[in-house]
Amino acid sequence: MRLSELKTGQTGVIVRVMGHGGFRKRIVEMGFIKGKTVEVLLNAPLHDPVKYKIMDYEVSLRRAEADMVEVVNEEEAKAWEASHPDLHTLLADDCEDIVQRVARIKEHELNVVFVGNPNCGKTSLFNIASGAHERVGNYSGVTVDAKVGHFDFEGYHAFLVEPKTPSADGRWSWCTVWPEAYVPRVGVTSLLAMGFHHAHIDVFATRANPEGVGTMHRFHDYLVSLGLAPKVNLIGMSWGGFFSLRYAETYPQDVCAIYLDAPVCD
Repeated sequence: MRLSELKTGQTGVIVRVMGHGGFRKRIVEMGFIKGKTVEVLLNAPLHDPVKYKIMDYEVSLRRAEADMVEVVNEEEAKAWEASHPDLHTLLADDCEDIVQRVARIKEHELNVVFVGNPNCGKTSLFNIASGAHERVGNYSGVTVDAKVGHFDFEGYHAFLVEPKTPSADGRWSWCTVWPEAYVPRVGVTSLLAMGFHHAHIDVFATRANPEGVGTMHRFHDYLVSLGLAPKVNLIGMSWGGFFSLRYAETYPQDVCAIYLDAPVCD
């Protein structure tokens, strides 16, 4: 989870600081380094900035800055431990409490990407490493058929559709509300045929409040980190119009285009 998601009074252990350049140098010099415990002291009435306590002093960060700090809190650590019963074998017994143990493990998590020329064995290697059963062919664009991956992101259900032949520039569309948008009516099937990935995360319960839009932004950043294009094409059906416009207003740098279909705009 991100530092910006912690509520007033909650604490977390820093896993890593993202970003680069001057921002990363400044925030690390302020004490936000992996393994340190940070506490949320006060959330401003308008959500920005947020006051934190770290290394016995107080500092304020904007939510956009706190979004760049990955942390783990006690609730997340307990859930992680429950799903990994062999946790005690991963680290020495003299390690700190459960939150510190999980934070130390998560520091070493990696995103792995297979890159190579056509027909060099990427899919076969992927199948061996993941236990999947993707089909291959003896022609360019070897992985056959669109694939749909369902997963949880920060507690919300999400999915990503990979086209039969992904576009080289990582272009993608995002159905902000109603997965039913994955139909010919709005052109998603045509976009898939053109090499677009297609994504969705179900944050409808947030009604596009600041927390929900922040989750959408982190979902966007996560998919970009996997190789998708920095700018997404938003699809807004009904309430999805409200979510799409709110997201584009908040993060215009993330948006390439918006398609609206009978949108709710108020």
